[in-house]
Amino acid sequence: MSINNGVILWDIDGTLISTQRNSNINLHQKVLENCGFGIIEPNFETQGVTDWEILSRLLSSVKYSVKENELEIIIEKLDALSELSDNKSSFVTLPGVSNFLKSFTSKFWIQGILTGNTSNRTFAKLQHASIANYFNQDYIFCCKFNE
Repeated sequence: MSINNGVILWDIDGTLISTQRNSNINLHQKVLENCGFGIIEPNFETQGVTDWEILSRLLSSVKYSVKENELEIIIEKLDALSELSDNKSSFVTLPGVSNFLKSFTSKFWIQGILTGNTSNRTFAKLQHASIANYFNQDYIFCCKFNE
């Protein structure tokens, strides 16, 4: 019999890991540039905002009314772009995180993720930072689930 006292949901970026990409524009801007919208500078804070919302707001800022199916295609392109840039990026587990995650690894706690990243980007970041093994796959909640 398994007894769980609770679930701990962690954010990824800035909480568990730091990501350094070798680009002066972020992936959201790059994917929209690749889709023909040019470089759109965000006029809002993107930290803590889902990938879906960032892309929607960037397009809205240039008066483009994006349809849901268009945004799904852009999100898929974001995932693909992210995979390509991951080879040139570093994913650093923040100081103390590994020891902290180990200390909560027990039959009493389930560790999960709650993030605004897409599911592909979430799993890739956890793998690159070598901390995926600490998290229960059933408790990873993302911006968008791939079907």
